[in-house]
Amino acid sequence: MEGPSQWTRLGTVRSVNPARRSLRVRVRPAVAGQLAADGWCWLRGPGDEPVRKHRVVDVQDSAADMIVYLGPGTTRDSIARMKGAEAVVPAEAADGPAADDYEIGDLLDAEVVGPGDELFGTVTAVYDSAAHGIMEITKTGGGQVLLPVIDQTVQRVDVRAAKVWVRDIAPYVVEDED
Repeated sequence: MEGPSQWTRLGTVRSVNPARRSLRVRVRPAVAGQLAADGWCWLRGPGDEPVRKHRVVDVQDSAADMIVYLGPGTTRDSIARMKGAEAVVPAEAADGPAADDYEIGDLLDAEVVGPGDELFGTVTAVYDSAAHGIMEITKTGGGQVLLPVIDQTVQRVDVRAAKVWVRDIAPYVVEDED
């Protein structure tokens, strides 16, 4: 399907139920209201599949996730293949906080980009403390690290693009010692 060249990532499909035509989507809190605001949702992937628009008949909140029920225009077979797909909206339609105005929960599922624009990993959990936030990052090559969200580690945050750019984090990172 043709569409915009730029997309804003809302979240990830965590599980599917083809019999009920439903998807469990982990949505970033900053953009949760955009998932099916106009009765449609856009899904990309998984893999190299293009972005496709799907009719939404109902949406329900379920803890940290949203359950999205798709209309009869989407086959059960295609729903069965949607685990891992990304929920997106056209960038020009994205609203919510300014790109650099965020709370720690907005960083969940964001890509973490290191020096030299290399993908470092993905934020898989966030923790708030009295002093600062903490990101749990699953590294691209495997393993996990904890990183404080402070000026010395975080160079820039773009909530709409779901990206966090970090500086040299070696002095601050706590590595998983599996």
